[in-house]
Amino acid sequence: MNGTVLITGISGDIGYTIAKKFFQENWTIIGTYAHDSHRIERVRRDLKGAKIIKCDFSDINQAIEVFKDFPDIYTPDVLINAAGIVSDDFFVRMDSSDWERVIDVNLISSIIVSSSVFKKMKKRGKGKIINLSSISGVYGRETQTNYSTSKGGLIGLTQLIENLAKGHENISAITIAPGMIETDIIKQVDSKKMSLFLSSLTENRLGTPSEVANLVYSLCQSNISYINGECISIDGGAFL
Repeated sequence: MNGTVLITGISGDIGYTIAKKFFQENWTIIGTYAHDSHRIERVRRDLKGAKIIKCDFSDINQAIEVFKDFPDIYTPDVLINAAGIVSDDFFVRMDSSDWERVIDVNLISSIIVSSSVFKKMKKRGKGKIINLSSISGVYGRETQTNYSTSKGGLIGLTQLIENLAKGHENISAITIAPGMIETDIIKQVDSKKMSLFLSSLTENRLGTPSEVANLVYSLCQSNISYINGECISIDGGAFL
């Protein structure tokens, strides 16, 4: 199956790697990004012909404006909500601005994009929406309460979309919950804490963006059609 995929947060390590996988399989790529940087230049260089849309999801009004009249010509066969940020702190120290920004980027933007795209998928009678959550959204973490809340919300969003898709057997929604994946964000984690965490995993290593991309791509194939509203973890055996 080849088609059109829309990936939010396409300049991030995971978003870019997912886009690259689909590009290599001759899909048409549409992506959103928040800021001009070397990362988006990498996307333009490596994914020739991709349509890249600048939209800062920390400004919800931008997201609403961009997607309220999203052209039918860009209606994707697959939507992958991969945009996300972190702003970690302990629950009692987290201020309202940290809550607002993380919830807006990680959750509210996905609701806006999904709502717009889902309407078009219903008209066309087919489509798949994949939300990138996190194991932090499944289990919750004390120092990531805003992040965990936003990523847990994506699991609920997936189930809501799946319920709305009843009667449309060719439309489905799935959540992917990655664990610790080797990205630039992970480089900020203290080495002792990282070693302790890795020792608790079955795999005893970080996951890679390519492993996440391969899972996402496999779930978008036409012969995968009986997974509905589920949350699939790819976390190296965390919490076993």
